[in-house]
Amino acid sequence: MKMHMGLKITSRTIMLLTILIVLLFAGVFKTIDGKMLYVGGEDIKNYSSIQTAIDASSNGDTIFVHNGTYYERIKINKSITLIGENKNNTIIIGGGGKGITIYSENGVRISGFTVRNCDTGIFIYSDDNTISDNILKNNNNNGISLWWESSNNKICNNYISGNKKAIYLDSGCRNNTISNNSIENNEIGIYLSKGCEGKNYLLNNIFLNNDQNIYEWHDLTLYFHSIIMILYLSCIIGIVVSIIKHKYRKLVFAFFTIMIGLSLLLIPYFMGGYTVETMQNHFFFYIFGFLILAGFGLILLGIIILIVLFILIKSKNRSLK
Repeated sequence: MKMHMGLKITSRTIMLLTILIVLLFAGVFKTIDGKMLYVGGEDIKNYSSIQTAIDASSNGDTIFVHNGTYYERIKINKSITLIGENKNNTIIIGGGGKGITIYSENGVRISGFTVRNCDTGIFIYSDDNTISDNILKNNNNNGISLWWESSNNKICNNYISGNKKAIYLDSGCRNNTISNNSIENNEIGIYLSKGCEGKNYLLNNIFLNNDQNIYEWHDLTLYFHSIIMILYLSCIIGIVVSIIKHKYRKLVFAFFTIMIGLSLLLIPYFMGGYTVETMQNHFFFYIFGFLILAGFGLILLGIIILIVLFILIKSKNRSLK
């Protein structure tokens, strides 16, 4: 009898769990699918402004914005996807304020817009957002700002030009990936502020004709495999100063940075006598490499040299453990 009752209770429990799982997945799929809202275009049922559509949306919804110029300062506090019809013709003008602000909610996706003539083009104050395939230009301050401990964001495939700072990372920002962006004609390409202590990943970006390409204040910042396009000699000074800002750094990687220019010139690439301190054993060493300014013919040679240097440094560290 006791065995029978135990079996009955177990079966009932399984049935209840099954119902809960079905309801849970139903809620998840509803959130993922969401609904589609439209802004602009010829349909009179569409919303006339982006902000109005955002206010009417819920988490998981997608807002599609037709081509046009939208004079708005947009605020997003929901986990939504915002898609422009064409990044060249779907334009947001913030009029000196922030063009798009993402705050309090994570997981926002924005693509397909030109954001210009703002103070800051896109201002992010949350985590796990994706900003891709946009144009951010001629903003008074920053093209994209990651603010106060914003983490795990992806900034990729954007064209960022004519800003004071193309991308700004504030104090505490970590584990952000900045990849495959074209960063041109800015005062500073990527600015990592003094309190930006965590690892941030810079991958396959192209820097062209910025006054300073990377301005870095703190340890534990990882950059590698970015291409720096050099057209003016001043950029060389900028990148050397900005990769290593202070005398002692911890775990700052720039081994795979290649500079490509127009002249057949091979000069030493070094950290200006700066010392890099490893976390494991406090062994001090100098990083030397080569700055490739000869075009694509010498890139492979530069990569090989830098990889060898990297391996030698790692081997030296292991031997000291």
